[in-house]
Amino acid sequence: MKPRFCLYGVVLLLIALISCGGSKREEALAAYVSALQAYGKGDVAATLTLANKASSLDPELGPAWSLAGKASFVSGDYSRAAVFFKRALTRNPASIDTRIWLARTRSGPGSKETIERKNLLESVLSDDPGNPYALRMLAQDAAMASDAKGARILLDNAANAASEFGMVFLDRASLRWASGDFQGTLSDLDKALALLPDGSVSAAGAVELRKRILEVSK
Repeated sequence: MKPRFCLYGVVLLLIALISCGGSKREEALAAYVSALQAYGKGDVAATLTLANKASSLDPELGPAWSLAGKASFVSGDYSRAAVFFKRALTRNPASIDTRIWLARTRSGPGSKETIERKNLLESVLSDDPGNPYALRMLAQDAAMASDAKGARILLDNAANAASEFGMVFLDRASLRWASGDFQGTLSDLDKALALLPDGSVSAAGAVELRKRILEVSK
């Protein structure tokens, strides 16, 4: 699983770093930003070291615990990752991202962990009914339990959610086309077509727009 890095989140944290008071808090946030940067580069060891430093400086900094959990998970230490994710959730119980990651550490058909995983994923869907990660994981669990019908329903819901993401790319493609960004438009159209249902009106519109762009660019 390749770590993903969100520059927007780092920007927000830098703003928080500047605005918050207390040198210890500032040092914790600085360590967390450095941990995020290391995670974005795929440096798991540095991520874990810096995230642990941030959480030790400020134990209430939930995202630092969560990032330490992700680094542990990527390195294959699922038990340690679960500990970090649980600490993160005590700081921010509403975090969908942390609940998803904690659920990934829970396994073992018929075990207590399976029940915990199911409860976590269902809590995510209660807050975000179209969450594709929760739907897909629950579908996998249903398939493992030989519940093909249940797995199909969950995957159908996930596919419907993916279609909505496709519409987002299609809308952005239209805006990019209007502004003359041909390459950006083509990129978004390709992403939209990968998500939109074949034969749908939206997919047909994406195909037509792509055709027009290619004709203009000749």
